[in-house]
Amino acid sequence: MDYIPGETLARAWKRITPEQRRTVMRILGGYVRQLRTIRQPPMPPRLGQSGWVGSANGNKGYDMRITPSKTWGPFRNEREYNDWRISTFSLFGDTSEKVGLRLRQIREEMLDDHRICFTHGDINRRNVLVRVDGEGPEDIAVVGLLDWEQAGWRPEYWEKAKLFYVTGSTRNGVPCLEKRSNPATRMNYGERMSCP
Repeated sequence: MDYIPGETLARAWKRITPEQRRTVMRILGGYVRQLRTIRQPPMPPRLGQSGWVGSANGNKGYDMRITPSKTWGPFRNEREYNDWRISTFSLFGDTSEKVGLRLRQIREEMLDDHRICFTHGDINRRNVLVRVDGEGPEDIAVVGLLDWEQAGWRPEYWEKAKLFYVTGSTRNGVPCLEKRSNPATRMNYGERMSCP
């Protein structure tokens, strides 16, 4: 491992300019586009087809925001993955008829035909390393992406969904990552999300 000088984007965020923020988002959008060009390797025999959802090597995946203490999958396709995602709501304990009905409605609205892409799985300000050498847009560089343990094969909206989950906000241009990466991406419930 090498030491790379820099600081997290979370630490630098309040003092960098709006132009520098846009520069970072353009760079990250480019990284996401590059990740999406990686071809999914041949399926593990147990999965049997292309379009499987799982970790980078085809084994069980991990996502601390879905099931912090458990691994999941791999799944043969997005339909199985979405079924599993809905099933995780039982972890919260409320399995009333009303909740069950709403979960079934949500599942019916979920799309099962997104392109499956390679994703970092946790791009957020804490996991982006930057170097700032001034105040101009050319004075900031992304020098690293940290924490790749959640990387794997997910539906193409996943990076954006995780970015929203982590930031919880549309302020300061953070959610523009996906718009800059692929403006046609449909979100999970058929919504389109864009920059403010």
